[in-house]
Amino acid sequence: MAGVLPLIFALLIAHAALVGGWMVALDVRAWWVLPLSLIAWAMLTLGLSRVCACTARPLCWLRRWDHVGLAVLLGLHAWWCFALGWAQVSGISLLILLPVLLGLLLHWLALAQAAQPRHAEVSVWASLGLRFRFVVLPVLIIIGAIDLLHLISLIPGLDLWLQSGLGLALLMIAGVLLPIMVLIGMPPLLVRLWGARPMAPSPAYAQMQDLARQSRVRVGGILLWPSRGVPFYNAAVLGLVPRWRYILISEDLLRDCPPEQVQAVLGHELGHARHGHLWWYLLFLLTSGLWAQVLSDALTPMFALAFGWPVALVQAVLWVLVMVVLLRLGFGVLSRACERQADLFGARISGDPQYMAAALNNVAYLSGSDPAEPNWRHHSIAERVAYLERLRQSSRIESLHHRYLMNLRALILILLAIGLVLTFMAPPRHADLAQLREQDTVLNQALILAADEANDRPLARWLLRQEPRRRQALAAALLQRLGDEQILADDRLLYAHRHWLLPFTEVSTGDDRLDLYLDNALAYAIAAGTRSHNEDELALLRQLLEPLQAGAERLESAAIWDTVGSMHMVLDERSEAISAFQRAQQLLAERDDQPALALRRILAARIRAAMVEGQPLPVVWGLDGDLTIEGLPVVPAEDGPEVDTSAGDRPHNDAAHGDDASPATQPEFEDLER
Repeated sequence: MAGVLPLIFALLIAHAALVGGWMVALDVRAWWVLPLSLIAWAMLTLGLSRVCACTARPLCWLRRWDHVGLAVLLGLHAWWCFALGWAQVSGISLLILLPVLLGLLLHWLALAQAAQPRHAEVSVWASLGLRFRFVVLPVLIIIGAIDLLHLISLIPGLDLWLQSGLGLALLMIAGVLLPIMVLIGMPPLLVRLWGARPMAPSPAYAQMQDLARQSRVRVGGILLWPSRGVPFYNAAVLGLVPRWRYILISEDLLRDCPPEQVQAVLGHELGHARHGHLWWYLLFLLTSGLWAQVLSDALTPMFALAFGWPVALVQAVLWVLVMVVLLRLGFGVLSRACERQADLFGARISGDPQYMAAALNNVAYLSGSDPAEPNWRHHSIAERVAYLERLRQSSRIESLHHRYLMNLRALILILLAIGLVLTFMAPPRHADLAQLREQDTVLNQALILAADEANDRPLARWLLRQEPRRRQALAAALLQRLGDEQILADDRLLYAHRHWLLPFTEVSTGDDRLDLYLDNALAYAIAAGTRSHNEDELALLRQLLEPLQAGAERLESAAIWDTVGSMHMVLDERSEAISAFQRAQQLLAERDDQPALALRRILAARIRAAMVEGQPLPVVWGLDGDLTIEGLPVVPAEDGPEVDTSAGDRPHNDAAHGDDASPATQPEFEDLER
């Protein structure tokens, strides 16, 4: 977990606390508990690092404490975010990560001080600066850019436009293109941050360029990598595209290694580019993310039930744990295979495997590393040298390794395809509204404000921060809740809940059909749930009228045509209302089930009301002058069979939903569902 991974996992934990539904209000204790816990962490890591340095094998124990300490620090970060509410202090990821970043720098400083007697010539601060420049700074730049884009998207007016049709399309395009642009554009920035500079013209430099041409690898430059006070024997390749692909070679390696060993190291880095290893690393990360989502979704109900923890917390913890396992084990297998393939390429480019083996041994000696030291991303130096010795005896092992790596790549592609199918094509499993409110305190508070205080802005902000699948889960749960017997029996109750639906006119769920059913429920609530319409409600009905009419045409839905007719009635467009009600009647003509018969009675009454100038829309709850269940007229023979209007008939909105299903519980929506 060394290097960049702790920061990535810390970001995932903060993201889970922000949008995973278990974020608590910021605890005032955080302002003194958090700095005190940082002080305690500094004392712990400094003390244990010193203890490890006093053992017979200091470096071995320091590495073990490094791994354990990073896990402890991430656990502390999760406690800050979930228990103290630190993730709520700001939507800015850089600020949320500030405590864990300070803890990480303290940990690295303690390790550098503990290792100081072994490397007395290396300044502790120079070593810490090297880590910060090579590991932390690039990650902070990427996170800062994401924060900037997020803040721009929250500008009043722009946030709503981004959820419109064009804005949503641009967001989807940006979501695909921006990561690619970052990966392509980062190498030129990194080489400047790291102080890399072009090599001076020389025979050695000309020979390196010839090697790159022979390898059929186009690079933007072969650069000198300054050490800045820390002995540094390394090389690297950066960049996915030829124009911005760079080979970096450290000054110490170029100065202290013979030319044939430098060529072997250069060949190793060219091998990474020639075989497209960076692209395969990205595919593996994408595959791991998909499978972490799939497995956490599958395991969350079981663990949440067993431990009684909030579902969102369990899901976040499982996601991070699965990613840790996949990266530590799966990525380690892939990385070791790619490193070995790069060694083979370097051996071939240098002309003899012994040059590659000598380069590895020399780098281990110069950097003071133990050749037998294991590494999760590489085989140990000793293992790599032994493999190259076997290569000198039999070239067949090279083809065997290439075949092994081809099988690994095929496995990644298969797992990627399965992960895509399971993630995007499996039917969603929607929780009911009570479960969602229990899991997410922020959502619960937003729903309370919308229902009790007619303030739907917090709910709109919550929706803007969620991914489409979570918006769809809430939308389906709301439709299911609004379809229960209590609310269906009285259109005024549906109108009272309109502020749960209003934010969805600004924020799309990402599912066009679900958006249509939300618009239909809202439009019917406003049209039939009250007799007193203000200008904003009339304007909203005009806004929703065209898409609902198009949806009714497309789905041939009698319920939506009934809503369209009711909207025309409220807007005093009588002929259009009659036409819409008649379309609904035509769609119900062949149906003789009880809900269809009840809706046909209501449609007939509404058509008669529409024929009388000034007559309001007939509804089923009993206010003065309104049509009650008992007062529903018998449908004439030409409109359909007679229906008994005795008690026990269902009210209008109940019939319009159908007996068995609601949009949240049944993928194939019934024609009569509101």
